Amino acid sequence: MVFKVKSEPDLTPPLQSSLDSLRTKPDTAASDAGSIVKPDIEPLIPNPSWKTCENENRYNRVIIKEQAARKAVAALKKMQTTLKLHIVGNPSCQTRIEKIDEILARKKEFQVTVGCLGSTGAGKSTLLNALVGCKDLLPSSSWRASTAVCTELRYNKSLNREKAFRAEVVYITPAEWREELQSIFEDLEQASTNEGDDAVDEEQKERIKQSLDMIKCVYQHINTRSKLESTSIDCLLESPEVCNVLGSTRTIEKRTRAQLSDAIRPCIDSGDNSGSSHWPIVKLVRIFIKSSILEPGIILVDLPGNSDSNSARSVIAEKYSKDLAVSVVVANITRGISERNAAELLEKFTKRGLQLDGLYNADSLCFVLSQTDRDFDMMQYARQYPDLEKDVAVDIKSMWQFKGSIAELEREHSVAEKTQKKNSKSMKELSSEIKRLTSKLNTLSNPYEPVPPTRKRGADDTELAKASSTASPEQFELRKKLRELQQQLSDLKDMVQSGDKDLVSYGRRIAYKRKALFYAKSRFMVQCIQHRNEQSSAAIRKDYLTTLQEMGRQPSKNLQVFPVSAYVHLYYQNSHDSEKRHPGFPNREDTQVSALREWLIGTTLDDRERIVHSFLDDVDAFLASVQPWIMNTFGEIKMSADLRAQWESRMESLVAELEADLRNLTIKTEATMKHLVQSNIYSVFPHAEKHAAAKAKSTAGKWGMTTHWSTHRKINSKKGLWTDCKGRTHKWNNDLVHDFTTHILRPWDLTFHKQFPQGKARYFDAAKILISNFVHAIANKDVFPDASDGVDVLKDHVLRLQNRLHSETDTAFDEMKKIIKEAHRMAIPAVQAFLEPMYNHCASESGTGHYLRNRQYIEKFMTNKGAQMHRVGKDAIKNQIDQMLDNVPTSLGRRNAIILQLIRHEVKLFFDRNSSGGSRLSSRKAVSNAKVFLQKDLLADIAALAADWKQKVQVEEIPDDDETEDEMALNDDNFVDLSKGVDDDDDYADSD
Repeated sequence: MVFKVKSEPDLTPPLQSSLDSLRTKPDTAASDAGSIVKPDIEPLIPNPSWKTCENENRYNRVIIKEQAARKAVAALKKMQTTLKLHIVGNPSCQTRIEKIDEILARKKEFQVTVGCLGSTGAGKSTLLNALVGCKDLLPSSSWRASTAVCTELRYNKSLNREKAFRAEVVYITPAEWREELQSIFEDLEQASTNEGDDAVDEEQKERIKQSLDMIKCVYQHINTRSKLESTSIDCLLESPEVCNVLGSTRTIEKRTRAQLSDAIRPCIDSGDNSGSSHWPIVKLVRIFIKSSILEPGIILVDLPGNSDSNSARSVIAEKYSKDLAVSVVVANITRGISERNAAELLEKFTKRGLQLDGLYNADSLCFVLSQTDRDFDMMQYARQYPDLEKDVAVDIKSMWQFKGSIAELEREHSVAEKTQKKNSKSMKELSSEIKRLTSKLNTLSNPYEPVPPTRKRGADDTELAKASSTASPEQFELRKKLRELQQQLSDLKDMVQSGDKDLVSYGRRIAYKRKALFYAKSRFMVQCIQHRNEQSSAAIRKDYLTTLQEMGRQPSKNLQVFPVSAYVHLYYQNSHDSEKRHPGFPNREDTQVSALREWLIGTTLDDRERIVHSFLDDVDAFLASVQPWIMNTFGEIKMSADLRAQWESRMESLVAELEADLRNLTIKTEATMKHLVQSNIYSVFPHAEKHAAAKAKSTAGKWGMTTHWSTHRKINSKKGLWTDCKGRTHKWNNDLVHDFTTHILRPWDLTFHKQFPQGKARYFDAAKILISNFVHAIANKDVFPDASDGVDVLKDHVLRLQNRLHSETDTAFDEMKKIIKEAHRMAIPAVQAFLEPMYNHCASESGTGHYLRNRQYIEKFMTNKGAQMHRVGKDAIKNQIDQMLDNVPTSLGRRNAIILQLIRHEVKLFFDRNSSGGSRLSSRKAVSNAKVFLQKDLLADIAALAADWKQKVQVEEIPDDDETEDEMALNDDNFVDLSKGVDDDDDYADSD
């Protein structure tokens, strides 16, 4: 359906004639209204670093401003202390003390919630461990569900070393646990009765088995079905295992990461049933740790996959889905990602929520392809892509060559090693034989005639001849034999020595070839992994662009897809061996975890800068407001009481006119917003109702086609929301509402996420012009020429309030954004309530044929009441939006009232500083000693802040968190030590 958008009214207000009457040059005032020049007043702190850093990149700017804000907080507290010390002699200090309290109270702490979304086993927990730099902080497993509970990771601000790792475990309430137990006992009761249903309820059997496993975690003494059936819900609720913790929050404080991880595992890990666990009765765990990615205010949330039917945890997960500012969708790349299944990576209801929330964009959404280090058949993969096969051909050839060379060298090495062993054995045997013959020869020798020593190579033959002339024939033969054996031994020693050198040579050559093979294999793996990453990323980006086109949007930037190996990143991060490399990931940066960290931090920069700049503007305005007071720069010529009364009345009338103009602006803004909603969205509602109602029967029909009969009945008993024993979540109410929101998606996105922000900008610009017009009027010299300095101060202070106006406008529209996010979600509970009679009827059905009867009943219900159902859902959305729109004047009016109050305060200060009692025009008086002392102390505080603000900030690159507390326990078999056996460099270069 094509819908037309009417042109939007211009919100820029006309110049008011009443203001024009006070201008000295009315002919030029209109052109200057939006660009009024601030008075040239020398500030107490000129050109601080946070005002002169606009040429820096975003990250550096934010760091500079955040450091300036931290210094400002400390300085304000110091000034407040100084003011309190001087309040007795200077009662006017109280006003400034209260002003500092107001500024500190208004200071916002930046927080942004980043959610990890994905199916069970996608690797969300391991990814979060890698992002915060703490291995095994969250339990993880590649083959089973580990995280059953929503888990927050926040920055730990505590400086206490004993509390460096902290957690808060939030337990479900007794009512929530009772509801869970009732569902379990309902299954037990149904299973114990023979209803003659269509088939054996295998789904119910599996549910009971899983429920018993869950119960055993909490109540270890209930380890059989019979024991569970013999107890009651009240007994279980009153059991000491749970009665003291349900509805409570337990704090855990530990010194080390390992200690905290062990303490929280029973509260999170659903896969470990070896001992007592509390995860079934826990709905949220908050973990506080030191990590650079969390320090700016990022809150990482691990949302469990679809494997839990607990309603309390479902409510928590739904709340987070509504509060998320950034979504990280984690998908296991080993499952194969293509154009056919890319759309399934993000659940359709989650995707629709992001679309309607205005968060389906490249600034708020990214995808992570996890477990890219997992092995796959790369040879077969390369053959599927001719271009890749061509690119890796050289490396494949090198790999085969190196494998052949290594095999040949190893064969030769084996032969040489066997020969060496044989020669060594022969040496030992010869040595033993020589020793035996020498002993025998000694025995035959004349005890008074010593046996000649063993002949050495090059010995004197004369001595030998002399010994032989006196020897017996037997001795002669023994000596001859010894000489032969000794010669053989000498030759064997030479051979063994040479063999040792050959073995060392073989070892070095094999090590070199293995290193060359590692390089070739790694190059091959890098190309295959990157190719698979690119193919998967392209499929995801294509689906993203298709979805944007359905919304009527054009991409402003590329969607970020990060192929990540958290496993390898954690190894590199914690390994003490810098030489070890993982094939396919030559460096830690290749794991892409650092790139993901930088992107996440980058998503926070705009909001962080906006928040911190608003606070610094407040501080700057405070310094400007105290400057005349502390410096005693009031004019010596004072207006009389009569003159003050005359001009004060006229000034108040100007403020009243400004108030009326702002009120008219809010009414006009309300009308514009209502016009947009009516023409864009409400006009489409009838079309959406009609088409969604026509589809209701087919949507409901799919429930029966894809659902087991027992699951079908269970979903009815749970009012359309249930997670079955296989971890599949059934959301019937969401299915129906999805049909309706499909037809309002485009106008909804256009109106609320494009035109409303544009309207906010026009509203602020218009209000800013009204304040500028007001300043032009009060700056007229005819008001009181002798108080020109005071008028300049008033002019400067009122213009500074435009920054405050910007902040207040942002707050008002942020409140509207929250209501808009809530509005489209109102349809689901409204539809559920409308369908309750249908659900109750189907849940009560039993006996043979009840499955068919239920399906027919639901189809008939949808045919007869589908349109009425969608009208109820639509009305729930519309009522929420109407309330928001009706409240626009009140919401903006409250913010304007704050600005007007501040303007009136500044006007009053102007008259107080430039007026005297009675009819005197001069009121010069000496400055008291108390004021002099106050001036000295307060200016010293301001000078200290000026020095801090002038100080150059050393901005470092975004750091990685390197864990040094615990040793790693990863599988070293996957890593190759490049330093062993060769001294070549680590570049990927090889030679034969």
